[in-house]
Amino acid sequence: MGACGSLTHWSTSIEGLIVRINKYHSDFNINMLKIEFKEALQDPNVNWVRMALDCKFVFSSNDSPPIHMSTENLLIFLDSADFSIYPHFRIAQEERDDIKEMFKLSHIENETNINDLLGSKLLNQLKFEIKHCLKTSFGPISYTNNDIIYYLKKLSWGYLFPGNLNIDRLFELELDINERLKNNTENDGWLETSNIVSLLSDRFTKVDLYELSKINWGGNVLHLRHYTNPFTLGFKKYFEGNVN
Repeated sequence: MGACGSLTHWSTSIEGLIVRINKYHSDFNINMLKIEFKEALQDPNVNWVRMALDCKFVFSSNDSPPIHMSTENLLIFLDSADFSIYPHFRIAQEERDDIKEMFKLSHIENETNINDLLGSKLLNQLKFEIKHCLKTSFGPISYTNNDIIYYLKKLSWGYLFPGNLNIDRLFELELDINERLKNNTENDGWLETSNIVSLLSDRFTKVDLYELSKINWGGNVLHLRHYTNPFTLGFKKYFEGNVN
């Protein structure tokens, strides 16, 4: 895939990237890019996360550090946290106060990882939306190879390989996923999209996040970004009645 310099100064559209690459690299060949991209996708040894961070294709925890985890910071955050971004979720002041008391009893000073803290017996009962909000604010940014592959495909796949998606297969995936979402009772109904990929593997071959992003989710599915990073697909939840 070659050295790429800093992508943060480049256009975020694939057309803009290719124009600039052609400008600075006269030997660039888009057909070779297609071949190298497909070969890299088949190579389990490619460290997509390292490559993306080195190119500044995505930002790191150093660029956007989480809130320092302390009892004081958590209690201040819980007082002012805006939960309005969570569809069809409301929290009363009394509930906020109860949660603050739970955190006071949780020996926060002994924990440095918000995920470990929220996995404790005392706090594991918190609603998914509350844990998601805390993980988003206090947890470090992190990526998986699949996150980076999805983001690259999101930017480039339709341009490099137009007409590559199977519409009939997308419809079958949509029916299967909606049924799974309807029956999901974990995490207050929220299902992580990467887990959906795993669940579908018993019926469909080579499903990935990019293909799921092209599904018509319909008016009964709620969407929530992932707390680990903003570049991957997050969580889905089936909602009785139109989400709008």
